[in-house]
Amino acid sequence: MERFGTTRAGAAVHAIDLRDGALTARVLTFGAILQDLRLEGRPLTLGAPSLAAYDGGPMAYFGAVVGPLAGRMRDARAPLGGGHVALDASDHPHALHSGAAGLHRAVWEVAEAAADRVRLVARAEAGAGGLPGARRFRAIYALEKGALRLTLEAETDAPTLVNLTHHGYWHLGGPPGLDGHRLWIAADRYLPIDAETLPTGEIRPVAGSRFDFREGRRLGAEDMLDHCFCLAGRERSPVEVARLEAPDGTALVVATSAPGLQVFTGDGAATPGHPGHGGAAYGARPGLALEPQGWPDAPNHRDFPPIRLDPGKTWRREIAWHVIPGLRRTQE
Repeated sequence: MERFGTTRAGAAVHAIDLRDGALTARVLTFGAILQDLRLEGRPLTLGAPSLAAYDGGPMAYFGAVVGPLAGRMRDARAPLGGGHVALDASDHPHALHSGAAGLHRAVWEVAEAAADRVRLVARAEAGAGGLPGARRFRAIYALEKGALRLTLEAETDAPTLVNLTHHGYWHLGGPPGLDGHRLWIAADRYLPIDAETLPTGEIRPVAGSRFDFREGRRLGAEDMLDHCFCLAGRERSPVEVARLEAPDGTALVVATSAPGLQVFTGDGAATPGHPGHGGAAYGARPGLALEPQGWPDAPNHRDFPPIRLDPGKTWRREIAWHVIPGLRRTQE
């Protein structure tokens, strides 16, 4: 573990390096950020060498654990227990990723660290971000057999709402941008959105639409996505839900227990003035965000899977990223 920087609020941030065979990862205590993931030295995820890019810079969500409520919440309100909670309208007039009280801004504690895994802990006071309950969160990163696994957990002392995700941006090699990458998504339904990028409430089949990735296809400029793909009606045992493949065949297979997968093509995610792993700032559509989570704005839609957490229960979400070397790389 080494010092990575100091937040604008004066808190120390550390980096923890993990290794298992040819796979290496770097995790920050700020935001529980996956700052780097590499296969044989090749970067697979987007990140920055400086804390300033994350703390007040354009990479606020890059690689971070996002919550307690990931995604947008209409009018920054949500029903809970016969009433409503008022959230931080960080994307006025809506809430986005829990605003100023979001876990992507927290400095997490290192509870346990080893060569191939780290367990981080964060806490939120009752009322933080507008949500009830004194809450405790855990993020456990572990490298194992060619995969990076992330387990997210939460507990509360009062009924509350929880929907955590990981907000990594993936680019597996080749030219800058997403063109040339192929994407598969094991979903036969998705959530249409309105002009404010919020679900309309409709659940629509992907068949016959540009949202049908069940057979896999190459991403192009016409693929502008910020949509939730519906995987299941509730949390379940982890299954493979998506595959992203670079031009040389290097692939990332995503498995998760989450009922939804938010897919964002990174439109507007450029990082002017803040270089990434390659030494230059990222341009438009620099990587693909694949965010396993509950369906966005769920409390405001009766037919969406619930995200309520009650005292005495442990909320848990599992995500795994399996990295497969490309054919041309294995022949080198």
